[in-house]
Amino acid sequence: MGLRMLAVASMLVAAGCATTGTAPDSQRAQLADEQNFRTERVLFTTFPQIQQALFKHELACGVTYRFALEPRETSYASITYQPSDADIKQRGEAPLLATLVWYQPSFRQEERVKLAVYSQYANSAVDQRIQYLLAALERPTQCPGQQAEATEQNSTSVSR
Repeated sequence: MGLRMLAVASMLVAAGCATTGTAPDSQRAQLADEQNFRTERVLFTTFPQIQQALFKHELACGVTYRFALEPRETSYASITYQPSDADIKQRGEAPLLATLVWYQPSFRQEERVKLAVYSQYANSAVDQRIQYLLAALERPTQCPGQQAEATEQNSTSVSR
């Protein structure tokens, strides 16, 4: 009797682990649907350079984008952004998923990464967050809003 209860308990624990492990994958699959596609870009960079840019951006601006390689795949990765509850309520932001495909260099083409961005919502806040993500990859130490402030300061100093 005790052995049976132990066996049932171990199966329940194993089943619980299995269902929690697949939840993020199913959410990711739902997000990476064709109807949620927002934009696509080709970046002339590598996965380590992308990851380094995201780390620098997090240190400089406090915005966290999560970079992850696909399991057992060296040419596929993803970047996810999960806004805080306050950002969702105040600015209408939504989670983003960017899928990345790394293309090896050839004699005709240098190393590059194709980035495709997905979100369940299509509003100005999501479009702005996508632009912030692309800017974080290109200029990691420049925080969102700094470009506008720098432009305003330059225009006021020129007009004097």
